Formats: sequence, structure tokens, C-alpha cells
Amino acid sequence: MKKLKNYKPSFNSSLWIGLALVFLYLPLLVMAIFSFNDSKSLSNWSGFSLRWYQELFANQQMIDAIIVSVSIAILSTVISTILGTITAIGVSKSKPILRKILLQVNNIPIMNPEIVTGISLMLLFSFMKIEKGYITGSRIVAAPRFLCAAGSHGDLSQGFARNPELSNIVQNLRLSLGAGKDFFVNAVREEIKYGADFIKIMATGGFFTPYDNPSQQQMNDEELKAIMDTAHEWGKTVTAHVYSVDHMQKLIKFGIDGMEHCSLMDEETAQMIIDNDVYVVPTFCPYEEAVHYDPVMIQTKQEEYRIKLEYYKDALQEGREVIKNCKCKLGYGTDMVATHQNYESGYEFKAWMESGMGTFRTLHAATKVNSEILQLEDKIGTLEPGKYADIAAWKRDLMTDPYALLDCAFVMKEGVIYPTEKCEELTD
Repeated sequence: MKKLKNYKPSFNSSLWIGLALVFLYLPLLVMAIFSFNDSKSLSNWSGFSLRWYQELFANQQMIDAIIVSVSIAILSTVISTILGTITAIGVSKSKPILRKILLQVNNIPIMNPEIVTGISLMLLFSFMKIEKGYITGSRIVAAPRFLCAAGSHGDLSQGFARNPELSNIVQNLRLSLGAGKDFFVNAVREEIKYGADFIKIMATGGFFTPYDNPSQQQMNDEELKAIMDTAHEWGKTVTAHVYSVDHMQKLIKFGIDGMEHCSLMDEETAQMIIDNDVYVVPTFCPYEEAVHYDPVMIQTKQEEYRIKLEYYKDALQEGREVIKNCKCKLGYGTDMVATHQNYESGYEFKAWMESGMGTFRTLHAATKVNSEILQLEDKIGTLEPGKYADIAAWKRDLMTDPYALLDCAFVMKEGVIYPTEKCEELTD
């Protein structure tokens, strides 16, 4: 066998290796730099500060978590070193066929996609069940993955659409993305196998994705009906990401259980929703700059998002009025991907209040109606004998202060009191 002597990589190979390393490590570098940012933004630098590290080391729960993590790391390193050494000795002395099998098994963690690892962990947590107290956390009603089509609002490979090869790689990572009645029938069954409490579909385009729009239907009629029929056969409800009235009406006729956003609703569609007992989770927050028109704030949005907010501004304002005045079954939910952090769900309360929804209607949506949507109305949603002692309280006036929900003063889950936090942007 010839040996390579004085091999020098070409410029192109070096360039591609360099780009690959940048792709892998630049996000980590950005995170490291912004950990010294005075604000929690990962896009706007507000000045150098050590405040997050000070808060980290002042938080006993975080310190305990770090100690547990380091302890597990040390313990796993020691155990893996011992087992690895024993295995290496055994493999070196084993027969070739056994050696090959063991080496293949050893390579599984290296070849295993992260999405498979994620699903495995989800199944583990589902088996352990947060409700049994093994893990402290919120009660979760989950849909592991939404169902969508190529090029749709749910296809995150849109961001790489001008590089087809890379886009195709990213697209293929989403196993719930596909086409055809048979694909989606099986996809529903797979989601239920993975522990889905309900099924979510991306029925139309959206505001934030670059190459679609809210008026597009992104699954054909046969696919939509197949999903709903299959889910209902298995005893699961279906909710849909949808905006335009013609698509809302079509979903209602196909038997949809709930719809999210519905921001372009009209009165005829609202009445259909009421007549068919369909719930709506309107998610006001992402469209505030268009509904309460603020041209300055809109200019701070991502380009494709900004263009759509401007284009649909009048329709969003009309739709908000219809939602406000309708008698639909409204749930409280957020769509924070483009506006706030997920834990800042109190901003949705602010949006409801500033849209004239009223405190009691908003809290009713967030408690009783949400419990019905989640099919947990026998356990939560109201304070009465026989239900869980799940209680939250605020020191601000919920009747008059739109920021009140961002300053939680008391949390009890099943009779156990947990520490609370205030949104860091709020001032007393």
C-alpha cells in the first residue's frame, strides 16, 4: 500500500472544512458572547454585564443542578472508563465475528441522529411521568411533532431553500413531513405511538416563514380528511394552524376539533365555529404591531414577517374585532416564536387586555376553557372539591394592569408550593 507523502489539502477542501467548523461552532461562540449581554436578547447587544452569572450563582436551584450535572458527569466517566477498558480487553481477545458485532453496537451512538435521541428521551420521560413526581415540572399535554408538507409553514428547511442539497437534508430530518393520504394516515399512528395526546397540523402558510403566505392551503383535501378521520378513530383530537376563512370553513366541514390563530376570521366563519363546537386559540401576541398599528416597531421585524404584517394589516384588524365580539369557545395560548421567550406568556394577557377582551373572559379562557381543550376538565380548570390544588396568584391588579400576569407571586401544583419569578423587564 502506498503512503501519501507531503500531502497538502487543496484550497477548496480547506474552505469546506473551515465552513463546516464555523457552522458547528459559531452558534456556541455567539451564545458565549451574549451570555455577557446586559439584556436577555440574543440579537441586540445592550452592553457588557456579568448580571446573568451573578444571578446564576445566586440561584440555589441552579447551583444544585450544576452539582448534580457535574456529579453525573464524573460518575459516568468513571463507569464508562471501567466498562470501556473491560470491553476493549474482551473485544481484543474475542472471535472476529463477535468483535465485528460489538464494534457495530459501539458505533450506534455516533451514527444515531439527535432527533432519534430526542424521541427516545421523550418516551423515557413519558414512561416516568411527571405526574408521578419523579421530575418536577409543569403538567404537559403534548403533540411530539406537527404534521406538514414540503415547502409549508412547518417545513423549517425553507431557510435553506436556495441551497437545495442542504435544504433536502434538513427536510428529511422531519419525519412527520410528507405527502399523500397514506403517508399522513401512518404519520398520525406514529405520533400516537410516540405518546401524542393530540395531533397538530400545519394546514396553511404563515407569517414568519419566508416562502409561503397565510392564504395558502398546504395540504390537499384528501390529506386533511385522512388525518382527522385517523386521529378520531384512535380517540385523539386534531388542531390546525390556520388563518384564512375559506380554509377554516373547510376544516370545520372535515371535522376539526380546534384551530389556532384564525386571525383573518369573519362573522360567517365565527358562526360556523360556534355551530360545530370547535374551539379557537387566537394567539394575539405576534400581530400586535399590525392590529394596533405601529410602523416603527414593524420595521424591527424580520423582512418577510414585516412584509406580511403590512400586507394583512387591515384584515388582521378586522379579524381581531370579529374574535373580540364573537361567542366562540376561545382558549388562551401563545405563539411566541417571533416576539417573546416562551416563558413570557404573560404578554398574551397584555394583548388580550389591550384588545378589549376583558379580564374575566381572558382568565376564563386560560383556566376553564383550556382545561376542556386539554380534556382535563375533571382535574383542573376550576377550584372545587375533587380537583387538583393547582393555584396561581399575582400581586398586581389583574383588572387594571396588563402586565400583571408577568409578575407571578404564588404557584401551587397539586398542593405543593413552588418558587416564582418576575419577568426581568418589569419594574415595580
